[in-house]
Amino acid sequence: MKRYWKSKKDIPKKIPTTMGKLLNLMKADVYEVAQRFWELQTLVNKPIGLIFSMILVWRIIGWSSFVGIAVIIIAQFINFLLARVMMSWEVVRRAATDGK
Repeated sequence: MKRYWKSKKDIPKKIPTTMGKLLNLMKADVYEVAQRFWELQTLVNKPIGLIFSMILVWRIIGWSSFVGIAVIIIAQFINFLLARVMMSWEVVRRAATDGK
């Protein structure tokens, strides 16, 4: 038969959060937000600088410079793959840290 009420021993006691735990969580969150703003400038500047440098090299050297530009594009693709691997490692690291 199904019970529609809970006795006092069925209700788990909630342990109050301490100020230290709360401050530790807030510190980690603030650091993560600050890190994203710190990286935002790099995410904007690097692609724009790459485009301007490609145009400048093409204007100075000509069509043969596209071999070098192809090497840069291949290097960027490899960098993308390495960044994905590092992001997956970071997810595992954060899961382990949150588990503590």
